[in-house]
Amino acid sequence: AQLAALTAEMNPHLLFNALNTVASLIHGDPDRAEEVVLQLSALYRGVLRSSGSATHSLHDELRLCEAYLEVERARFGERLAVSVEVDAAIDKGQIQVPVLILQPFVENAIKHGLSHRARGGSVRLEVLRNGERIDALIEDDGVGVGHSLETGAGKAIGNCRERLALT
Repeated sequence: AQLAALTAEMNPHLLFNALNTVASLIHGDPDRAEEVVLQLSALYRGVLRSSGSATHSLHDELRLCEAYLEVERARFGERLAVSVEVDAAIDKGQIQVPVLILQPFVENAIKHGLSHRARGGSVRLEVLRNGERIDALIEDDGVGVGHSLETGAGKAIGNCRERLALT
């Protein structure tokens, strides 16, 4: 029950931040805002498909990350460079991960690292096999930890830690 509650908590967090992206486009680029709403609906279809369980495949998690990044590309345009790399030794369809375990870190990289930079920046997501472990690296070339203009309560990262501990 605790795991289900923590997973459910992640859904509104993602939605509110994505809706802020749509809001930022409505007046300046309404056609692009419409495209983002369609991308957001695809993203949420994936979230809802996975919401019935605590885990899903790494493949599904990466699809959620990529869908989220498409929403953010709408806001940043050419100012956002993205790289997603997965070790060829990893079977993305077989590895199970907690739902919305990588996406919040990708979101934080953009929100805290890049969102206030006029020139934007890049986000890199890399998944590697490390012996029996799978390691995920999410990095950005933004302002650096502790220098964000965005305030956050750290709930998303704390939530991810708790869900990892429970699973």
